[in-house]
Amino acid sequence: MREDIAQYEQQKQEWIETLPPLAALRAHWQIHSQQINAALSEPDEVLLQKTVQHHLFTKRLCSEWNWAEANEFVGQEKAPETAFDATIEATYYEVVLYVYLHQNIIKEQLLDTVGILLLDAFEKPQPFGAGMEAVWQQIKSHQPKAHEAQTKQLLASHLRFFLYQGALAFASR
Repeated sequence: MREDIAQYEQQKQEWIETLPPLAALRAHWQIHSQQINAALSEPDEVLLQKTVQHHLFTKRLCSEWNWAEANEFVGQEKAPETAFDATIEATYYEVVLYVYLHQNIIKEQLLDTVGILLLDAFEKPQPFGAGMEAVWQQIKSHQPKAHEAQTKQLLASHLRFFLYQGALAFASR
């Protein structure tokens, strides 16, 4: 357990040290925020054609325990029970780190299966609609009875969230 948290925190810290100064991040965030808000207000036909990619200031980490949640709630408990993690069976957690300037923090977003599939789909830039369709095809192959319209609505909602938060971005032209 100690090795897992040390590795997780070291990778997080190394990534933080690669980020540009706060003033540069703020300038970048203003542009990103304006572009995202404008793009997300466009009709779906236009949005589906826009190329999406991982944001420049994003990092994905894997661990055996949910350190992202432990970090988020640190200080809010009287006596954090991090030792409790040692008593439960290890599992797989994936987190995306990104700069969240609304609160001036590095956000650690725990990824669910849909989030992992979507971020995997956009490792290489591709249109919003094409990436969403690729993930839908993966889901459909494992869950043949999945409802297409509802699932695509869920995927679009996740994508909008990742774009707004700054984990994904629209590719520059």
